[in-house]
Amino acid sequence: MHRIAYIRSMRPLDMERQLLEEWEIDNVELIDAPTNEYGMALCDGLASVDGVICENGGLDAQAILANPQLRAIGIMGASCSGVDVDAATNVGCWVFTVSRADAFIDACIASGHTGSKENDTYALMRTCAFRNALAGVRGERPENAVNNPL
Repeated sequence: MHRIAYIRSMRPLDMERQLLEEWEIDNVELIDAPTNEYGMALCDGLASVDGVICENGGLDAQAILANPQLRAIGIMGASCSGVDVDAATNVGCWVFTVSRADAFIDACIASGHTGSKENDTYALMRTCAFRNALAGVRGERPENAVNNPL
């Protein structure tokens, strides 16, 4: 069973759970990772977690090195400032980013149209991040990877 943790998720994980059902994936568990007052994931809160999606927090070298089973770290946004990419690379973990533009383009390609301003950009970003995290924990290269841990 794969486990994907969300760091400081701004919404419940209901959408991702629904996607798991729609995609007929039954070997993934989703959790909210505990964080400190600065939004950094706690080391022991990531035990047995394969993937992490950082919405409003980060993952420092200490947390990454204490959890070498990590295979994918997704960052909601274009900057990697909250994640130690070198530490992730050293433990064989993919790091990828998801920007609003990436999510919008991804949604347009998937739906076959250009989209509209009514789209929930945040939900699109979360879907894109979730899909990439699933790829990473399965050993596949996520889109928008910023490192190469292989």
